[in-house]
Order: sequence, then structure tokens, then C-alpha cells
Amino acid sequence: MNYKKLSEAANKALDEFSKRNVSTIDTVIYDSIIEQMRFINSEASLGHDPRKSLPDGKTFTYGIISSRAFASPDELQLKRLLEDVTSNLYPEDFC
Repeated sequence: MNYKKLSEAANKALDEFSKRNVSTIDTVIYDSIIEQMRFINSEASLGHDPRKSLPDGKTFTYGIISSRAFASPDELQLKRLLEDVTSNLYPEDFC
């Protein structure tokens, strides 16, 4: 895993999602994605695998949030940013 690329992808997604410029996305979804991007960015910046950085008993749910059905053109743009994060978080699945 390239932590630098993962951090950059998460930071870019965080910037765009923080704008909250797509009215069709519920605030709860925005907040969840923003928190996950912060976590992924922070852990990757430290050279840690975010998938393994949660305390015992906590489940890494990024895949659940990132698989949300985005449909509008603005949502699809945000989905592409999440797909970039996903491809860096799970590079073995994108070879």
C-alpha cells in the first residue's frame, strides 16, 4: 500500500465532501464520509494501515459507506473520489 497516495486521495475526497455542495446527499452520510476520510488520511500520513488501526472491537466500515448508490452527476464526481481512495486502500483488488 502506498500510504502517500492513499493520504492524498483521502485528503482530496475530504476537501470535496467538506464543501457539502450536493444537496441530494444526506448530512449524516456527509458526516460519516468526512470522519472516515479524516481517519484514513491521518493514519496513512503516519504510515499506518487504516484497516488495521482501529481499537479492538471496532469494525472498519469504509467499504459500506463508499458503496452507497450515487446517481446524480455531482454525486458521481464524489463517488469517483471515493473510488480513488478505495483503489489505494485495497490495491490488491485493483491489480
